[in-house]
Amino acid sequence: MRSISIFATAAVAASVAGCTPSPSADADAVPVIQELGTRAHEFTSFDELAAISSAIVLVTPTDETREVPLPKEQGGTDTSAPTVLITVTVEKVLAGSLEGSTIEVVDPGTDTNTGQSALLGKREFVLFITPAMYAADEPVGGYAISGGPAGMYAASGAAFVRVDSESPELPKEVDVGATVWPVITNTEAQLLHDGPR
Repeated sequence: MRSISIFATAAVAASVAGCTPSPSADADAVPVIQELGTRAHEFTSFDELAAISSAIVLVTPTDETREVPLPKEQGGTDTSAPTVLITVTVEKVLAGSLEGSTIEVVDPGTDTNTGQSALLGKREFVLFITPAMYAADEPVGGYAISGGPAGMYAASGAAFVRVDSESPELPKEVDVGATVWPVITNTEAQLLHDGPR
């Protein structure tokens, strides 16, 4: 689930941003992204996520964000919600290839525990990433999380825990050092040329 459908999921999830977390909200809890609507695809393996990814990375958010307006060619108007990109520090490339020590990642949606983006906070994440795009050869800039929350694991104690509650067949927890990550065969240019799947 790449491309516009990723942005639609993020936009719908971001629409609950006005919801305030409960007084007992735990900022250290694994993010919970409330999804509204129907999931286009339920991922059952890391190989499926790798097939739509250009890299698997270990990152730490910087809490720096940037908004990219929706282009008029994509139906954008003055009132269109922008795409929010969050800057993260790349701690390690686990599979695939990636240039740069920082990248921008499309906001995956609001964490209902905190009322803020699920990708903000003082923790590490393992992310399956793909170039963010509107259409074939029309990049947004930065990266999207492959499969929406399916490609996102949040640090919790010594493990990384699956954020996605809609793909129960994916591993619930991973150990960054012990997990055998799938081979990434796609390049960014290849994924951008192929367009959304």
